[in-house]
Amino acid sequence: MDAACVSTGVRSRRLPERRCLTFCLAAALWHSPFVYGQTADVLGTEVRKYVRVSTPKVILEHVRIIDGTGAPPRDDQNITIENGKIAAIQRGADQPETADLTVLDLRGYSIIPGIVGMHDHLLFNARPNLQADGSFDRPMLSMQMSFSAPRLYLANGVTTMRTAGSVEPQTDVNLRLAIEKGVVPGPHLEVTGPFLGGLVCMHWF
Repeated sequence: MDAACVSTGVRSRRLPERRCLTFCLAAALWHSPFVYGQTADVLGTEVRKYVRVSTPKVILEHVRIIDGTGAPPRDDQNITIENGKIAAIQRGADQPETADLTVLDLRGYSIIPGIVGMHDHLLFNARPNLQADGSFDRPMLSMQMSFSAPRLYLANGVTTMRTAGSVEPQTDVNLRLAIEKGVVPGPHLEVTGPFLGGLVCMHWF
């Protein structure tokens, strides 16, 4: 399994958004060809504050693995990640840190495959003067969310997403490049393009 497909799930209580975002961002960065062989010092300030690991090797200790195949969860496992790839999965055990190894004690946490969103948007639809019966003053406004949307997707475990339509296609392309360069946090983006007119759009509006 590729380390790009790993993000932290939840324990018995909801994870703080910041902590979940940290692990999901790390998974998204491992997926990026830009950071293979790189360290956190090449990342922008906005990205670095979410990243906990800068060593080429990391061990996630004492985690519960839910692999998404339908197999029973595997409790108390160690996952070793080297240079962006999962190198080993072994029975949980305490490991000492070294100069090139980061050890994260994640007892009580679950690891799941990173979510690949096949129909996501970097926008929100605003309905002016929205009423309880669903009526509003038209037209509906589609607003770009280049800052908050990528962070929210990561915080919810989405490490790769397909935009499936955009109101600002070039903005999405620019955002994708900025994410891949480590300038801003966000999942790996597969940018599709602008919306095409038709029945679906007519229904939305």
